Amino acid sequence: MEKFRINGRSGRAKCHAIITGLREFYKNGDAIPWEDLEYFIEQCCGLDWRTKMKYVTCLVRLDFLQPIGSRRRIITRKPGRMGHVRTYERLGAWEAYKFGPAAPRRYQETLNPKYVPPPSPSPLLKKSEGAGSQKIMCVLCGGRVGGDSSKDGEASIDASRRREEKKSQRMHNSAEIVTRVRKEAKTSLVQKNRSFSGDTEVSQENDAESRDCTRVHNGVVWIVDWDIPLTKNRFRFYRALRKLKKELGLHDPMSTKSVLVTKDEELAFRVFNLALMFTAKVHIYEAREVGTRVPIQGGFLDGRS
Repeated sequence: MEKFRINGRSGRAKCHAIITGLREFYKNGDAIPWEDLEYFIEQCCGLDWRTKMKYVTCLVRLDFLQPIGSRRRIITRKPGRMGHVRTYERLGAWEAYKFGPAAPRRYQETLNPKYVPPPSPSPLLKKSEGAGSQKIMCVLCGGRVGGDSSKDGEASIDASRRREEKKSQRMHNSAEIVTRVRKEAKTSLVQKNRSFSGDTEVSQENDAESRDCTRVHNGVVWIVDWDIPLTKNRFRFYRALRKLKKELGLHDPMSTKSVLVTKDEELAFRVFNLALMFTAKVHIYEAREVGTRVPIQGGFLDGRS
């Protein structure tokens, strides 16, 4: 008879851990599918196939598990000579198992033989459900151990309120870089710039675009719009624009949009003059009402306006 030994790949402590995990989902007499048993062996021991079979053999030899049903057939196909494929069949683990007479029991089962564990879903089903679940955490608001939590909480709320007020005021006073919401609006705006003349009035279609592009509706708003071909001038212009915005301390120094909306007239004309150095299509508008834009000036590389 083959001598069976418990070596480094099959330890008795790990067998107890496997049975303890299975006890959470199955009770005596239940059929344990091979897939669930394989899942627990992978969690406790590893993914190697030889290790799995070694632990299954160990669990059966120790009477922790008893096989049920028939052996599972494992089919292996390997390429042979002259393009032929050879098929090998061998017997693997059994289709299902059940707890044996020597299987470790939980503490409640030891004290009360009639103890019935609560029903639980399959571990594979529980694993698939927990993959997309959200983790909910409860965190105390403010305070620290050994201090006055109420005072610290009020101070933190006041500080956060002041930060929000400063942030909203800074964003209101500074320029705001926006982009087109729709691709159709961007295409129509480029066509408008190409056919722009100094006395051309803004159509209803452009009014809809300005309503999408303009986010500041109180007072006078200056809109600078440019269209630069994909050349070296585009990268040079955005490099100079980032330098200008860093100099002015704007909140979005790395933006590469094609529209500038601001309330600062000086900033608008500085950006307009900067874009005039690099692009052939740049325009500046004045918006006093929501959805309307009045063209002020259009610039070209050859000096026309």
